[in-house]
Amino acid sequence: MRHPRNSSSIILHLKILLSLAIMAIVTSCVPPAASGEAYSPLVTVASPVEPHSPLATTTLQPTPLPTPTPTCNPPWPTPPSEACPWLPSPAPTPTSSISSPTPFEPPSPPARTPTPLPLPEAANSARGTMYFAEFSAPGIPPEGPKLLYAPTDERGQLLGVPLPFTWTPLGDARMSVGRPGISPDGAYLTSVYDTLEGDSVIIVDLLTAQQTAFLSGGRLFNWHPNGHEFLFAAHEIGDDPGLWLVEASTGEHRLLAQPAKSGYVSIFGAAFSPDGQVLVYCAGSIWMANADGSEPRRVVDSAAAVFDWSPDGRYLLYGEYRHGGSKSGTPPPLPHLWLMNREGQSERSLNLSWESGITAVEHQQPIWSPTGRYIAHSSPLDPGFSYWQEKGEDHRDDPFYAFKNAGVYVEDVETGEMWLAARNALDPTWSPDGSMLAVAKMDEDEQVDIWVVNVDDRSLRRITDTPELDRYPIWLCSQ
Repeated sequence: MRHPRNSSSIILHLKILLSLAIMAIVTSCVPPAASGEAYSPLVTVASPVEPHSPLATTTLQPTPLPTPTPTCNPPWPTPPSEACPWLPSPAPTPTSSISSPTPFEPPSPPARTPTPLPLPEAANSARGTMYFAEFSAPGIPPEGPKLLYAPTDERGQLLGVPLPFTWTPLGDARMSVGRPGISPDGAYLTSVYDTLEGDSVIIVDLLTAQQTAFLSGGRLFNWHPNGHEFLFAAHEIGDDPGLWLVEASTGEHRLLAQPAKSGYVSIFGAAFSPDGQVLVYCAGSIWMANADGSEPRRVVDSAAAVFDWSPDGRYLLYGEYRHGGSKSGTPPPLPHLWLMNREGQSERSLNLSWESGITAVEHQQPIWSPTGRYIAHSSPLDPGFSYWQEKGEDHRDDPFYAFKNAGVYVEDVETGEMWLAARNALDPTWSPDGSMLAVAKMDEDEQVDIWVVNVDDRSLRRITDTPELDRYPIWLCSQ
């Protein structure tokens, strides 16, 4: 009976050993509990996940370094553009030394002349009417300036005693005689006198002897070939500064050009071509534009002064400083007068010199003969003379000072021949046919009268003889 009992005991021991093995296997498959935490076999443990922030950036890839540009050092004379094709093409540089002008579009410009105006023609003889101003001379009882006139014959001789020309002023103004000027058609007279603010200009209708307008604070230039408008540079001390086109019958104006400059408007001369198509003016440089001031372009980029066009409209006459002053104290040579064509090209120097002191203070400008063959101009007798250096401001108190140092010269534009027409003379003006030249000349007794030069034989004749200063002759053709 011992055998069965032993069998049961063996079976019991086997069951115990089997239970212990199963528990060991289960325990090895469960992760240990964290320190201090009770482990529950019902809790599912997920795989650990890294925390994610919406502001976190993704991992950046390294930026590749730029490829270095190889050095271009080709052997001479191989150009870099051929040896190194990777080089950028250089930007082209302008070849002109003249900068592009800033276009000025005048306010409400007048309509452009649809067809060219007819060119002026020289008269057939010297017959006409001469006007001139008469001023008191030192030592003579002072009288108010007078404007005189008298008809002339074919020889340029005055027919009869000159008579005074008077006009009716505007409002409470008084008649004031200064430097006289006449419109191209002889319809209007201008009387200009100097003030601290510039020119004061009286405009008079010659037919009615009635003043029509008055301007001041600027500079009067040339007339429009239509005969009823003229150019006036208004200083910046007034309204609407710039270059004006003024209607002679009313004084109303249109603005043609307005240089951007502080202080006074620096306009040194302006003129219309004889056909009325081209306007030229000097504002630091010489500019050409349409007659209404539009589409300006610079043609000379240096200090200059514009005077006038030839009667046929082919050439512009101007003065220009081509050389600077001397540092050695020796006065530089006087600048010369120049010509250019209406395209602003083909510049040519004349033999006539240009002294800006006489031009500015004594109001001397070169003038074309009616035929366009000759130019007459007042210039210093001494080529090294400087009007500004000799006597300073005191020369303004001496009415004979300019006469003592200047003469009227004439140059043949075709041949270049230049000759002294009258010594100690100023104020040249041509006869209507261009055969004679009238000047204001001082004689050896310091008496200033009107003289006439014959161009053909270069003879000189006195046509007025008074103790007063006879100046600024104007010679009109017979109507």
